[in-house]
Amino acid sequence: MFRDALLYPLSGPSAAGSYLLGGVLRLVSTISDVAVLLVSVALATATVDAPAGSPPLSPTVLVVALAFFLGLSLVARVAFRGYAVAVAREVAGAPSPVAPSIRAFVRLGDAARSVGVLLAYLLPALSLGGLAALTVTIDAGGDLDVVVETVGALALLLGLLAGLLAAYLVPVAMVRFAHEGGIRAAFDLSAVRAAAFTEDYVVGWAMAAGVVVVLVPLALLLYALFLVGVVVHFHLNVTVRYLLARSASAALGYEPGTATAPSGSARQRRNAGGSSDEESADEVPADEVSLDDTASARAAAEADWRGTRPEPSELDPAVSEDDPAAEEFRRRR
Repeated sequence: MFRDALLYPLSGPSAAGSYLLGGVLRLVSTISDVAVLLVSVALATATVDAPAGSPPLSPTVLVVALAFFLGLSLVARVAFRGYAVAVAREVAGAPSPVAPSIRAFVRLGDAARSVGVLLAYLLPALSLGGLAALTVTIDAGGDLDVVVETVGALALLLGLLAGLLAAYLVPVAMVRFAHEGGIRAAFDLSAVRAAAFTEDYVVGWAMAAGVVVVLVPLALLLYALFLVGVVVHFHLNVTVRYLLARSASAALGYEPGTATAPSGSARQRRNAGGSSDEESADEVPADEVSLDDTASARAAAEADWRGTRPEPSELDPAVSEDDPAAEEFRRRR
């Protein structure tokens, strides 16, 4: 699977265009993140700890710069979220998936719903992180400081664990959303939890985490060569998306060639041995031949060869004595 993941970003008729736009967005995102960090440090220095005797930079200018770079970073990330949904939709249930076209970067509907799913899963972690940050600003005084610090440390620890759990579950939720076409599928926690703790997904997620931890930092070092680092970084991002989508698809039981997954009730009826409306609508494959039909045809052919084939009325009680075909059969006899 790892080899397929490395080759996946190169597939598709518009791979060159995807690399071009994806590389530009990757570069914009990286530059914006660095700029946000530097402007935030400058803003903190200008408003909190300004050097004596030197006029600090204008906080208004820094705030405008911070908002500008945050906006650029947000636009790039939203575009990548739309592309990630397209990757999940192509990979899930497809025997030979190819990389999405360049139009996947501008699918705002998929991107917006993907961001909503991500924020919903990150909500516990963000809340606990906010509580930890709030405890830092509280000066209770006396023995209460110890209690506040303990609460803050515990909230920070739980927030980190909740964030890690969200990072683990979100890819499964995204594959369900992309494959089944409804945002409610992403919040079917029982199905997401059941798939997330299967061997297929654990292995795929571990491989994707290895790429992020080991290979992505190497790609960042290649930014010294500019375009090489940008292209490699984008390539690794798509590789990670493939690994997560493929492993989640296998864990969810999406068979290759299926356009949508069966509904929960249909799946339950199938597991229980019953039939569903979807199954009844399926055509019977041509290679499935009834054993009874085969045996009847063989017996009729053998009887006809031996000259002992019974009369049509004996073969089928529904055949009338006045049937021309039956009369012709009797005449030849």
